[in-house]
Amino acid sequence: MSKTITKKEKFKKYANLRLDNIKVAFDRLSTITNKDSYDYSDVDITKICNYLDVMVEDCKTKLKQNKKQDYFK
Repeated sequence: MSKTITKKEKFKKYANLRLDNIKVAFDRLSTITNKDSYDYSDVDITKICNYLDVMVEDCKTKLKQNKKQDYFK
């Protein structure tokens, strides 16, 4: 007998997998802060941080917009 996975369980499963992938990506990104191996300026860091801020805000907006309204349940 196969177990039917609920939408909530599916959400949690894939959200956790994707969050783990994001953590790995952040860990990899942080390795470029080694000044012995890389040359970068404050402007470069600001560009990276601004890009990440935009991506996080975009993700927050999408998550909030797609949330179902449960007014009558």
